[in-house]
Amino acid sequence: MKYFHGKNKKRSYFEGWYFKQTRKGELLAFIPGISIDKKGSKKAFIQIVSTDGSYQAEFDYKDTYISENSLFIRMGENEFSKHGLKVNINKAKSLDPDKQSNELFQCHGKLYYTHLTPLQSDIMGPFRLIPFMECNHGVISMRHRVTGSITLDKKQFMFYDNMGYIEKDWGTSFPNKYFWLQCNDFATGNASIMISVAEIPFLGTKFTGCICSVYLNGKEYRLATYNKVKIRKLSNNQILVQQGDLILEISLQPSDEHTLFAPDRGNMIRKINETTLGTASFRFQAEGKILFEETSKNVSYEWVNMEYQNKQ
Repeated sequence: MKYFHGKNKKRSYFEGWYFKQTRKGELLAFIPGISIDKKGSKKAFIQIVSTDGSYQAEFDYKDTYISENSLFIRMGENEFSKHGLKVNINKAKSLDPDKQSNELFQCHGKLYYTHLTPLQSDIMGPFRLIPFMECNHGVISMRHRVTGSITLDKKQFMFYDNMGYIEKDWGTSFPNKYFWLQCNDFATGNASIMISVAEIPFLGTKFTGCICSVYLNGKEYRLATYNKVKIRKLSNNQILVQQGDLILEISLQPSDEHTLFAPDRGNMIRKINETTLGTASFRFQAEGKILFEETSKNVSYEWVNMEYQNKQ
């Protein structure tokens, strides 16, 4: 896997990584990233989303180092890698509309990662070979163990052998319409699920694409457009996708959201909302047998302009 694609990019480009960790009733995620607008102006940032709010810290691009061949990102005194992360942020602004003020927030601490679980093959499948995709997606670790502590706005997040997840995106813009969900915090502790459904521009037209990985008891089940998955239902409270005898059904309950910035032609100006502690019920079956059925209260998801679908 190539870990950094933006080394020689000059304009209209973004690249970001998503480091998420959860424990019962708590979520804390860090999104280090870079953006280059259409004029070539470069910026570096770290967005933070937690159970209680979302924040952003900005950095001089010249103080940023990102490795192409391994997972390593340094921004100022902050580092992110496959071994964990170290954060030392003294000036972060709230992104939530009801909390925005002149107050600056701080975030400090270290987390340690072990037992990373990468996918056996690229989640994009053959689409990874297309050079002009609007947005590319990569899964670095479906699940791993997290230990350490982070203090954010005077609140301490303690993790001891809890669960983590790492993914990344790069390209020019986030899709105009998309749904994304990730969860690996289940009572049985043996499942991780990631699914994304998006409207994808392609050769002057558009199509609805899906990538999904269900990691269950050490085995991955891949449902994707390139594997002929069908989107049977898609609404803001129910998703059902089917690929042959594999069926994944997700039922969502309304939950609180926090604001994040997303790229538009490389510029981080588009506002989206992410649910950080969503409740969802999952059912996954193969060959008519239910392999997994459970409800989690630690689900992350984004629903952005996606039109409802109901297909038989």
